[in-house]
Amino acid sequence: MARLDAILCRKPLAAYCVMQAARHWHCRFECLKFLFSFLFGDCPLAKTSVAVTTKKKSSASAVSKAKGSSANQPKKELAKKSNAKAAAKTTAKLEAKPAAKSVTKPAKPAGKTKQTSVVQAKAKPSVKTETMRSWYDHPELYELGFLKETPKESEFLIDVFEKYVPFPVKRVLELGCGSGRLICDMAGRGFSMTGVDLNPMSLDYCKKKLKKERNKAELVVGDMTNFKFDEPFDAAVNAINTFRHLETEEAALAHLNCVAEHLKPGGVFVLSLHLLPKGGDLWGTERWGAKTEDMSVYYALTVVETSMKTRLEKLRISMLVKTKDESFRLSDHITLRIYTVEQLKSLLAKCKKLKLVGVHDFWYDIESKQKLNSDACDTILVLQRT
Repeated sequence: MARLDAILCRKPLAAYCVMQAARHWHCRFECLKFLFSFLFGDCPLAKTSVAVTTKKKSSASAVSKAKGSSANQPKKELAKKSNAKAAAKTTAKLEAKPAAKSVTKPAKPAGKTKQTSVVQAKAKPSVKTETMRSWYDHPELYELGFLKETPKESEFLIDVFEKYVPFPVKRVLELGCGSGRLICDMAGRGFSMTGVDLNPMSLDYCKKKLKKERNKAELVVGDMTNFKFDEPFDAAVNAINTFRHLETEEAALAHLNCVAEHLKPGGVFVLSLHLLPKGGDLWGTERWGAKTEDMSVYYALTVVETSMKTRLEKLRISMLVKTKDESFRLSDHITLRIYTVEQLKSLLAKCKKLKLVGVHDFWYDIESKQKLNSDACDTILVLQRT
């Protein structure tokens, strides 16, 4: 008991545990185990308790130190001996345990590092924007947007010749032939073709295509309002709004009269253009695209200015060209004359040598006849030389 008293005096928390064990006999064994570990420093709470009791000196320990009574001296010495024996046992146990093996990982050989492959993403090609002097200076690009329809147009023209011309058609004149998509296709079908255009670059491109395809055609740099050939033609063609590039009534009428002068009687002039239908919108953007193995071209035709007073509309044409190596955008502006059905009829009435004998649309179906009325839009006129 003397030993226990000495312990309880020095360890208030131990005294508390003994009290709890006395109150709850069914758990006294666990309390005594905790007490044992606490006394020999194995319990984590012991260090905390010592620190707390050092900072906050209990009145009991302070009184016992102040008294320094001889009665407490034997108890202190007994406690010291007990603690010394316990410490000796613990040291012996630690020394008896084999030393833990220290495992040292071998150092990586110098110069050998883990190789990491870095894949650099291909940067998207930047799109350069360039203002064209004329989009007709790039015939290989603008032509691509219409090549898909070329065979249908050629077949339709042949159907028109067979339906409306009383004799076999051999000589054909195309006004504003541009890159020569129809010239080349019709020449390949056996027709004797002649083309007129203001742009020499387009005609040079056409010549190269004809040579490559081993076909022949006569190509002339000239104005489609004032041209001269010695021999008359069996038929003439003005395709897809080329006629609307003539900005005045006088120029348009001069074109019709010049064509009529170069046609044989009974020959036909096939004129295709977009009309402004009743209630039609003057504004808007038309988009389409075309591809080859080497490139893609995306077209946008946007009305930027329009006037019913002057009957002119200004359009911005842009081409976004994408190849394997680069992307660039070309932009140009063109001006076209506006025609309603009544305005077109008024113009045709002034040309006495041409008679309207057929109306079709851009479906290129010879069996599908249309009417030249207020609903007409994509219109193909068949005008016959009287």
